[in-house]
Amino acid sequence: NARNADFLQKRLLQESEKLRLAAASRILHGGLIQAFDRTVSPARLRPYLYASAFVPEKAIQLYLWNIKIGQSFHFPIQMVEVALRNVISQALVLEFGQNWWQSKSAASFLNLRSQDELNQVKKRLLNQGIAINSDDIVAGMSLGFWVSLLKGGYNAKIWSKHLKSTFPRLPKHLSRKDVHKMAYRVLEFRNRVFHHEPLFKLNLSQTYHEIITLLGWVCPETQGWVKSHASITKTLRTKP
Repeated sequence: NARNADFLQKRLLQESEKLRLAAASRILHGGLIQAFDRTVSPARLRPYLYASAFVPEKAIQLYLWNIKIGQSFHFPIQMVEVALRNVISQALVLEFGQNWWQSKSAASFLNLRSQDELNQVKKRLLNQGIAINSDDIVAGMSLGFWVSLLKGGYNAKIWSKHLKSTFPRLPKHLSRKDVHKMAYRVLEFRNRVFHHEPLFKLNLSQTYHEIITLLGWVCPETQGWVKSHASITKTLRTKP
């Protein structure tokens, strides 16, 4: 009847519109993929195309989501990085004094790579005409520097005395070694985020849990504040 014919015609028009939009999307994203070959590079796009069965629009959606989840991680990574450098530097203050970076005993205690980084930071600050102080030194050292100070070689001099004050909420059954392992994993992930690498294959829920756990060992109040403002869980749910 006429009613059914009208209904079928409407459905056909709807399906035709969907196909037209899908074709337009493929053309648009296909062109964008070609543009990205130059600006992003085929090598960087390849993992996203593989994961999306070489469907351009899906690959671009995944690439965009990868950027968004990286942005979401910036906040907790920043907080745990700042917290680690401040509390570890305080352990150095307790052992070597406020200006530990000027102490010959502290400098000689650092491994060669750490000594070199410390000297480079001091040189850079001097070249900028800055009167060097402890705050500038602490802020100038990389996360890798602070994480390296959690290695076993520093246990006798620093962590046998200052582990509890530095990580007051570290569970009793865990040790400096456990802190270093987790901090190193956070460091590796932090570098992947800041080098814009693919994150979508990683267990990001577990990574976020480790970042938050490490921060909690330092300060539960800061941990709670970060959890209340972080957007990672929400962004994870939008993964294409």
